[in-house]
Amino acid sequence: MTNTTLEWNNVNYSIRQGFLMKPHKVIKDLNLKIPEGFSLGLVGSNGAGKTTTIKLAAGILKPDTGSVTINGKHVFGTDTRSCVGFLTESQYLYPHLKLNEWLKMLGYLSGMTTSDLTSRIGYLVDKFELSHKANSLLSAMSKGEMQRAGFVQAFLHNPKILMLDEPMSGLDPLWRGNIQDILLDFKKSGGTLLFSSHIMSDVERLSDTIAVIVGGTIRWQGNMGDLPVSETGSGKQYQAIFHIEDSVDTATGDGLKNDLKFDNLKSTLKGCNIERQPDGSFFVKLDHDSKQKLIEVAGQGGISIDSLTSVYPNFKEMFK
Repeated sequence: MTNTTLEWNNVNYSIRQGFLMKPHKVIKDLNLKIPEGFSLGLVGSNGAGKTTTIKLAAGILKPDTGSVTINGKHVFGTDTRSCVGFLTESQYLYPHLKLNEWLKMLGYLSGMTTSDLTSRIGYLVDKFELSHKANSLLSAMSKGEMQRAGFVQAFLHNPKILMLDEPMSGLDPLWRGNIQDILLDFKKSGGTLLFSSHIMSDVERLSDTIAVIVGGTIRWQGNMGDLPVSETGSGKQYQAIFHIEDSVDTATGDGLKNDLKFDNLKSTLKGCNIERQPDGSFFVKLDHDSKQKLIEVAGQGGISIDSLTSVYPNFKEMFK
């Protein structure tokens, strides 16, 4: 039987705002469970309650009513939270500290010994390719470097649970892929992952289950494959990114741009708006029949499909 690692039980949380400081409920009767070794992606529009839900789990915020537990214990116990690695979207930084100094301070606060801390920092700054920044001030680091430094501090004490709020923020495409691989390895090793994201491709790759939160309430929870997709009059909608390969003049061996192939494709995908991207690729939205036609044309050669995915609706529109 799989143990429950994180649990929100009938949780409500309010903030006071306005001149009269009236309470405004941000989280409403929230119930959520994450089994040990599972990954849950928390998705929703801005202001839906994603960050608040994560901060409640980390013990940074205290619920008005209800309870949040880690491994069956209240989150406000120091020993309870010692197994948690936490990364906020807006990190709490000390700009006049060097990266090494910042990590040592956090390690000592986590109860790590000097020898363990030195070894662990060396391993992680190398893993996240920040060795050359170890003696740099935090204020001198780029957004992407600072985000990777945030991952170093989250992994520093070798946690069993990771709570990450918009973890891909500020990362370039290469490091988004690297971080995905690192998080998948963490999960394969038995780690439990809770994260929020606006990037559906990250949610799709990293999540065992997703929870859609709207107005502080979980409106939908399930596997990614069960998520409702956009519907047109003829059914599901898809989007594709593809390249048209250059032809070769057999007489000279010179490469030729095959505009004719593009014109033929436009004729085949009649009614679909094909957009040329800055990198030379093409983007198009498709219904089911058009998707099949694109696949058939690509199968004949000359067209390379980079991605073909279902179009997921805007969660704010879908779960009002």
